[in-house]
Order: sequence, then structure tokens, then C-alpha cells
Amino acid sequence: MNGADGRPIATALAPIARQSDHRRTGPPESERHRSHRVVPDGKHLGLHGRPFRIRGVTCGSFAVGPDGEAFPSSDRVRQDFAMMAAARLNTVRTYSTPLVDVLELAEDACLRLLVGLHYQDWRSVPQTRRQARRRILDARRRALECAMERCAGRDSVLAIAVGNEVPADLVRLHGIGAVEETLSRLVEEVHEADADLLASYCHYPMTEYLHFEGQDIVRFNVFLERPDQLRAYLRHLQVVSGDLPLLVTELGLASKLHGKVSQAHSLDCQLREVDECGCAGATVFSWTDDWVVAGYLPRSWGRLRARPLAPLRSAKPWSGDRFSWLAEVERELARMGCSYRRASPFESFDLEVSLVGLAVCRVTTAVVWSWLPRFRVIVRPGRLMLPVAAAGALVGLAGRLLGTAVLAMAAAAAAVEDVLLWHLVRQVVVQTSRGTR
Repeated sequence: MNGADGRPIATALAPIARQSDHRRTGPPESERHRSHRVVPDGKHLGLHGRPFRIRGVTCGSFAVGPDGEAFPSSDRVRQDFAMMAAARLNTVRTYSTPLVDVLELAEDACLRLLVGLHYQDWRSVPQTRRQARRRILDARRRALECAMERCAGRDSVLAIAVGNEVPADLVRLHGIGAVEETLSRLVEEVHEADADLLASYCHYPMTEYLHFEGQDIVRFNVFLERPDQLRAYLRHLQVVSGDLPLLVTELGLASKLHGKVSQAHSLDCQLREVDECGCAGATVFSWTDDWVVAGYLPRSWGRLRARPLAPLRSAKPWSGDRFSWLAEVERELARMGCSYRRASPFESFDLEVSLVGLAVCRVTTAVVWSWLPRFRVIVRPGRLMLPVAAAGALVGLAGRLLGTAVLAMAAAAAAVEDVLLWHLVRQVVVQTSRGTR
């Protein structure tokens, strides 16, 4: 969004900082900053009984350095924090756990930190359901232990985010309940490690339906450049957030695409809407970063710069588009004599496939980072299973032995169709997504 030195953002935020100067009352910021934490106060945040409005920026994500940490050098961080303080900002959002040196530099600059946990979440796990939950919880436990070792007891750490923007199709793939339960356990463990530390999750509009107990702040990443659209959506989010403070943790406009003057005007309008809609504040994306996603440099939005792709073995090249993938799956299933039904937008799967009708196979798909395919295949009893069972029961009224034989034959046929259908559908899904690595 801007250069590594953050000057475009600093210039754009200067008018907002001047408008907020008259609100700076009470003890010196450095004294308040080191002695108490920011706490929820109804729909807002408070410090020493006074309102605390978040005026911040995001910082990161960064490439992993020689020390194994995803943060730049201390000199660069010190310079950035000094410029943020000079721009009258009070909060910095990070996407991974800062080093102790970074935490101390934030304290010296009187800045609060919204710390993110970096771990292998649903995007990085090829398994689904229980296996995925187990791996995610293990990765989370290691990341949380590291974060608590560094951040517990520090007044400069305003809150910890246990996750960020789990894609909507992955939520469908793993199940809404499973994702909500995992996030709830993460928040609970943050509170167990430090009861006074605020915990939350960073939502985005496509998964605003995720609700779980224990979070202290409702955080949303929202990129709506038109003030009227942003105003309407923020009012809607105030209803979604209920009694909790609403914090916008990402908003902004790309200066390289629109120019610095347009960026400054847009930020002025967006931040005014955030204030007027009663939000607890906002962090602008982005002060400085290396534009690193999952350890790689994106060559454009979506596709990651990684090793060269292997030669394609499928008839059509993989595009990374989920709907094109589903269309190819449908064509292959029809060619093999299967009948299928595309699910409605209100159902939790994508396709329902059958052969005879004694069993149906439900396919749920997702595409991670706009490239890596993920899927789940589940077999359930088909629409003919109940009539066949009822017919076997009626035959059993005439002769118990004959009825038992009919039911046994129906069960055996259903079991055979279960196995054949599962292997057939899985083979088609895998073949149509080749060429991704």
C-alpha cells in the first residue's frame, strides 16, 4: 500500500491526528502506558476510566530473517515506531508474535500492540475434521506458548488475535461448528495464561456468521472505499458485535494504484465513518511490510511465487478457480455414468453424487491461497435405501426368512455402492485438480 518507510500513511493520517489532539487529556501517555491496560467499557475501550480510541496502523507481514523470526531489524522497527508516535498514533497491529526487543521498543514509543498468532491453521492443513483440528490445536499450542512467554503481563500488549480471516470455503469444508470450537478454545487458553489480556479473532465480511464465546473485542477487516457503503456495513457490524466493542483492524486504499492524494482523502473519509459509527477505533493497512504470504512473495493477488509447477497430467490445466474445478468434476462424473446434483447456496456441500441410489456421496471443496485444492468426500444412505428397507419389512410379514434375506441383500448392495462410489468420486476429484504442485 505504501513504501517501506511508511511516509505516505504518515502524511495521510496527519489531519486525523491533529483532530484528535484535543482529546489527549489526563496523565502523560508514557505514565499511563506502563501502569495499566486498556479494558472494554461497554461498546468502547477505556483506560483509567477515560475513553481510549484506537488510532493505529498494521505492521507486517515480514519475511523470516536469519534468526528465524518474521520481523525486521531493531533499527528499522525503532525508526518506524518513532514515526508512528510522531504521527500521533497509539496502536500497532502485528501478524505474528513480536520479539521482546520489539515489545520494549513499543513501550518506549508509548504504543499499544494488537498481537497476532502465526501458526499453521486451516489453510495449511490438508486433512479435514478431527485430524485437522488436532494438528491446528497442536500448532496453536506452540504459538500460544511462545506468545504468552513474551507478552503475558505487559501493559503494552492490548490484545491477542487467535486467528485471521479463515476463508469461507474452508469454513464450509471443515464445518462451522469445528472452526468456532477451535477458536473458542484458543481464546479460553489466552485467558488462562493471562486473565487480563484481551483476546479476539479477526473476521472478514464473508465469515461474519462465526460466533464463539469468550472474545473481548469483535475485530473486522473491511475494505469499502465508498463512504456510504462503509457506513451501512459498519452499522450492520455494530448489530453483529452485540455488546462487545467493534474494532476495524484493516482498512485503507493502495497509494500505488490510486495516488497519495486519493489515499489521503479516502483515509480521511473512512476514519471519520469509523468514528461516527461508534467503533472503538481502526488500524490502517499498512504502514510497512514485505508483502509475504505463507512464507512466499506473491507475484500478484492470489497466486504465490513458489517453485515451478510440475508438468500437467490432466486434460485441462489447473486454474485455481473452484467453480471451474466443480464444472470439470461434473463433466467427468457424467462421463462415468454417475448422476449428480449441485447443492443450493444454503447447503453445506457442493455436489451430491449417486450411482444406483442406495448411497449418495457428498463432495465439499475449497481452494487455499487461490491455488491449492482441498476437498472432503462423505457417503450417506441414498433415497432408495428407505423404500428398499420398507419393502424388506413388508416381505418379512409374509415370511421372516425371506424378509431377512431381502434386507441382507439390500444392505450388501448398499455397502458395495458405498465403497465403489467413494473411490470413484475421490478419483475424479483428485484427477481434476492435478497440476497444482
